[in-house]
Amino acid sequence: MAAEKPRFYDVLGVSPSSSLQEIKTAYRNRIKMYHPDKFAGESPEILQWADEMSKEVNFAFEALVKERAKERENA
Repeated sequence: MAAEKPRFYDVLGVSPSSSLQEIKTAYRNRIKMYHPDKFAGESPEILQWADEMSKEVNFAFEALVKERAKERENA
C-alpha cells in the first residue's frame, strides 16, 4: 500500500500535503470528469474506460480518506 500512495495522490491530482477538504474537492471534480453517465451514448470501449477510471478515482479517494482518519487517530 505504501508504494501506491503516490499513485492515489496522482489519480486525484493532489499532493500529500493537501488537506482533507482539498482531497474531497479534487475527488468531486475527478468523478465528474470520468463518471460513466457523462459518456452515455458513446462506444462500449469508452464506457468501459469511464467505468474503470471512476473506480480508480473512488478507490484512491477511499484510501486517502482512510489514511487521514488513521493519522487523526494516531495524533
